[in-house]
This record gives sequence, structure tokens and C-alpha cells, in this order.
Amino acid sequence: MKCLQKMHRTLVLVISAVIYICHGIEINPECSQLGQFLTLTNLETGVYALRNDSLFNWNNAESFCRSHNLTLITLNSDTEFRVVWPYLNANFWTSASYDQTSEGFFWGTGESLPLSSSFWADQEPNDYLIAGRNACVFGANLQLSDEDCRKPNGFSCELPEYCYI
Repeated sequence: MKCLQKMHRTLVLVISAVIYICHGIEINPECSQLGQFLTLTNLETGVYALRNDSLFNWNNAESFCRSHNLTLITLNSDTEFRVVWPYLNANFWTSASYDQTSEGFFWGTGESLPLSSSFWADQEPNDYLIAGRNACVFGANLQLSDEDCRKPNGFSCELPEYCYI
């Protein structure tokens, strides 16, 4: 990982631990090898594997990220939208999808994506209303929309939340 290493030493025992610093974000040392075969981009909001060269359906995109111990991208703050968006493909899958049991959209982190969120494009979401269709969330034109999960889109992965100290 292209990050600075900072040594911390305890006063009682002479034990050192390596903390990875990426744009001011401390990364758990256990996460230093995640996504090691991918090109990782360090931004002020996190560490991302930007996959603008691949088009996968939502399930395959999620599986790809998981196979590298990463997660599909979660853009759940204005800051993250502003910082990450310029690096993303025109249309890309996010970690959010519609859960028919809970009748709502949720990010891969488990956090709710309310229907009233300002991140949604006009008249979105709407595909989750079509019976029998699994709806997943993609980003386009600085807004979110829901779409049939089987449609191919670009995608990006990020380090999972537990990696950030």
C-alpha cells in the first residue's frame, strides 16, 4: 500500500506497531495486504480500487470486491461524493441494494439509504417497485438511481470500514 508508515512505541514495553497513514486516515495494519493485486487509490475519504475498465452486474461486482477482501463502494456522505466522484466511471454500482424483507434500501455496511435521501436523482428510486426485480443502486451524473441488478455497470471497491482506525 502506498502509504506512509508511522512507528508507535509503548512506554512500558518496547513493542512497536506499524500504523499506515493514507491522506491523514489511519489504516489498521491487518488491512495492509487487502486488495494487494489491485491498484489502490488513496483519497482523503478512504482507500479505493477504482475499476473503471470493467462492466459487471451487481452480484459479480460485489463478488469481485469480496474476493479481494474489499467491499463495493459506499458513498453515504456529501464529502465522499465530492471527493470520490471525479475518479469513478460514468455509471457505477454502489454497495446499496433494495432489501425486500425490510422494504428499504441499505448500504453494504447495513446503514439505511432512505427513499428521501438527497442523493437520489429526480423520480428515483423507481425500479424497486417492479415486481420480481431485484433493485441495486448505481451512481450517474452525481446522483443515485436504482436499476435491475443484472445490468452491467462499472464499479469500484473500497477498504471495509473495520480497516479505518
